[in-house]
Amino acid sequence: MLSVGIFSQEDPFLSSLNMPVTGGKNGLIYSGSFDLLLVQALCVVCIFVFSLVVTFVSLATMNKFPWGLRMTKYEEQLGADLIEHGLAGHNIAKYSIEKKLNVRNAYSVVKFVAKWKRKTRLSRERRLAEEAAARGESVAMAPDGQRPN
Repeated sequence: MLSVGIFSQEDPFLSSLNMPVTGGKNGLIYSGSFDLLLVQALCVVCIFVFSLVVTFVSLATMNKFPWGLRMTKYEEQLGADLIEHGLAGHNIAKYSIEKKLNVRNAYSVVKFVAKWKRKTRLSRERRLAEEAAARGESVAMAPDGQRPN
């Protein structure tokens, strides 16, 4: 953009059509004047400031959204390739990242395991009852869903 202020020369054809491109001024090389170069430098500064302000406002606004701009520390440790793209680099197996276990996490794990055990036990009992019914046998079930011994 500064090259216009250095190398420009008024075009006689456009000037004859009353369409001066540079306002009748020549660049630094052809006129020895810094006028056009300073105008171009001012334009560069204005564009820089405008871009800086718009970028800052855009990023500040995006940071207010629930997903934010940054990943969590846990996701950063895993790496963006794995989190964003589902790809694992060659070094992913070298790292072992564990979350700290707190009471809430421990409770949810124990609750999940107990629920899973209950579901598998009931599913097993149902399957055994269906198999026995298919063979023509009768299976007595206890009130809690377990077979009597």
